[in-house]
Parts: sequence; structure tokens; C-alpha cells
Amino acid sequence: TVGLQRFAEQPKYTEVNPGQDALLVCKVIDKRGVCSWQKDNKPVGIYPKKYEWASQYGIGQTAHVGGDCSLWVRAAQLEFDDGLWECQVTASDFTTQDALTSQPVRLVVRVPPQRPRLEHEGVHVPPGHNVTVDSGAVATVKCDQEISPIHPQTNSTEPDNPRTWSAASVVQIPANKERHGTILKCLALHESYAARSVAVEARLDVKYAPTVRLLGAPQIDLEEGKDSLILRCVADANPPASIVWRRAGRSEIASLQESLQMRPVGRRDAGMYTCQAQNSVGTSETMSVQLDVKYAPKILSAGPDRLTTAPLFSPAAFECVAEGNPAPTYKWVQRYVLNTDPMRWR
Repeated sequence: TVGLQRFAEQPKYTEVNPGQDALLVCKVIDKRGVCSWQKDNKPVGIYPKKYEWASQYGIGQTAHVGGDCSLWVRAAQLEFDDGLWECQVTASDFTTQDALTSQPVRLVVRVPPQRPRLEHEGVHVPPGHNVTVDSGAVATVKCDQEISPIHPQTNSTEPDNPRTWSAASVVQIPANKERHGTILKCLALHESYAARSVAVEARLDVKYAPTVRLLGAPQIDLEEGKDSLILRCVADANPPASIVWRRAGRSEIASLQESLQMRPVGRRDAGMYTCQAQNSVGTSETMSVQLDVKYAPKILSAGPDRLTTAPLFSPAAFECVAEGNPAPTYKWVQRYVLNTDPMRWR
């Protein structure tokens, strides 16, 4: 005996590129009725080179076990073929009431999307350009088009064409110094792309206040007139920072260059030096170095006079003033005359 008609295989969700053929599969067991198709609740006719039966048995003229009602959609087009399709089979006879209607399934005619685009704070970021944000802030970057939903994504139909979709993904990146220069990449995935995906990139430009390092601080004693010294105040900052060298106890700026040079060093160069960096984001801490310049002693004065007369057995005071670094030590010598000997020192 022949049973009631029933589906062996119903149509499934199908995607196709524009201009390609799509096969909508529909197979029926104990088929005795007539096959037909509907798209968006409207009947679809059989037209050569557009809508064609996949099997000679699809016209429903004769009963066949495992009858094939599959339909070829030739040269698919978005405006004609994208929609909900149903496979239908009329009843075996008017008394059997075994007519069939499949679940509506979507035939998607892919539309090649435009290249994805990045936006930061509502402003388009051209490919290869920067996303600029201050350190400590959060960079909110939006990627529009068809993309892989690895971050919060929204999809909506386009206002001017309800058959196409616009996708947007938003990523929030805590900006810090370590992320400066990293590359943000938005990857749009779509079967109609030649390589199945298209990427757009932007560089993360994190602005941060400067930090400084002091290089060249002397590790040995500096000798006047002999040694040279180059101090460097190296700033790490974005945007680049300006450098200021100052000397303790003086109001004027010692230098506005990264390097402070003394060729050679002199005693007047001794003192405390500080460097600091500043940019539009902020100011660095101050770095300092103490310079100590060694130089030979020099007698500045001795006296009170070159010749001092004092009564016998009374005290006489003498003073010797000298400069030097380190502080000089003093030694007094006396020149005396004996009756029988030449002049001597002691």
C-alpha cells in the first residue's frame, strides 16, 4: 500500500553570491501530488534559465517514491530571489488531505559589503591613521560593516534597502602608555569578499605625560681643566616633551637641550643641577645631580703683612687663606738664621 505523502528532505537556509545558481532541495516520499514553490507567500512559476526543476520528476505528473521537487534558482539576484521560500505539494486526491507545505526558509543573495570603516568619537578614521586618546582614558572605537562578532555588535536593516544589513561593533580599550603604537584591526567577514574577509587598521596613539631618566652622572671625581662632562635628560613622552635644565640657586635656565655639556669642567660648574620635561599632557618629576669639581689648592692671602715685628717673648699671629677642593690642609715653615750657618727652613 502507498502511504501518505511526507517530506524526506525540506528546504534549508541557503546563501548564494549574486549571479550564481542556488539549489533549493525538497524531496517527498510517496509523492502523488503536484510540486510548486512560493516566495514571500506568492507563487513562483517555472521559467527556463531562471526557475527550473532539478529533476524530471518534479512536475508531479506521475507518482514516484522519493519524488524530487527541488528547484534551481538560476543567476540569483537580490531584488528577485532573496526572501522566504516554501516547497508545496498538492494532496494525492481531494479526499486524502495530505497536501504538504515546508517551513519557510531564507534564500540569501549576498551583497558584497563596502570596506569596513573605523570611527572614534563619531569621526571617521581613515585606514592607516591614528586613534588618539589620553593615557588613563578609554578609547571607544566603532567598526561599521559585516564583521565577526567578537565584541558587542548590533545589526539592523539599512533604511534605503530592507534586504541588506548594516553591522556595527564597538570595542572599548583602556588607554595606557604600554598600548601606545599598537595596531587596531577590524576584520569584516563575508563570503562575497574575494578572500572571505577584509581588514581595516588604525594605530593607537596614546598621549601620556613625560618621565625622565638622567644619563651621564659622574661616577668618579671630576678634575678642573682636565675632565669633560655630558649630562643627558632623556624623556619618554607622547607628544614629545621639552626639556629644561636649571641650576640650584640661580633663576636663569641652564639649558633647553636634552644634553648639558661642560668641556672641560671648571670649579664654577660645581653645584646642583635639575632637569624636567613637559608636554601638553603634563610635567615629569624632577631629576637632580650634584656636581663636585676637584681643583688644586691656591693661597689667596697670608699675613697680616709680609713683615711682622713683635717684642721678644710676646705672641705673634699669622693667617693663611687658601682655596681648593677638597679643602686644603696647611703647613707652616719658619726661616731662621744662625750666626755660623746659612739661612735655613724649619
